[in-house]
Amino acid sequence: MIEWITDFVHLMFTGPVWPSSLLICLLLAYSVLVLTGLADASLDVSDAGMDSGADFAGSAGSIGAATVRWLHLDRIPVFIWISVFGFTWWVLSLVLWDAFDSDRYQPTVVVSLLLAIRNSVIAVGLTKIFTWPMKTWFDASTPYNPEMILGNDCEIATGEATPEFGRAKFKTNGSPLLLNIRTNGETLVKGQLAQIVDFDPETRIYIVQSSSPIR
Repeated sequence: MIEWITDFVHLMFTGPVWPSSLLICLLLAYSVLVLTGLADASLDVSDAGMDSGADFAGSAGSIGAATVRWLHLDRIPVFIWISVFGFTWWVLSLVLWDAFDSDRYQPTVVVSLLLAIRNSVIAVGLTKIFTWPMKTWFDASTPYNPEMILGNDCEIATGEATPEFGRAKFKTNGSPLLLNIRTNGETLVKGQLAQIVDFDPETRIYIVQSSSPIR
């Protein structure tokens, strides 16, 4: 039994498997911190990790925004998405290395990184498939509708919000909602309050305008 565990641990940190194993260890450590109350357990899509991803999407323009939507990151909590991706990447790396790659490649640093990148790309596609049904789960759990949100203030969550891209946090009784927004022509910056003035039901995008100075 001990020998099997030792062999499995060795496999976890061999070749292209170790990057995904490291991610799994980090996710498990974070989960323990959440259970012990030492970390925030927010499951809203406005998790702290979303800010950096949304900033990148904002700077990349419409391509970045489309990527966020394609990955379902606009509907699914970031920690949930990363957990599904991490587990998928880890299992895929284990199976491919043990069954195929180990007979063809040496576990050098360059080869391991290239195979890890290949596995991660495949895992992203599989994660999109696995998270597809989750979109309705989190939509259904949100009791807020556009009529309740219109006319209220939200806080810009991305580096900036423009007529082309932006996200904002809308306070609720629980975790804040992360809204897809566009401005009516001005540029708003992170932390600035904006009033929600309109909503496009087809794109599910809210139109906002400045309601306060930068904090």
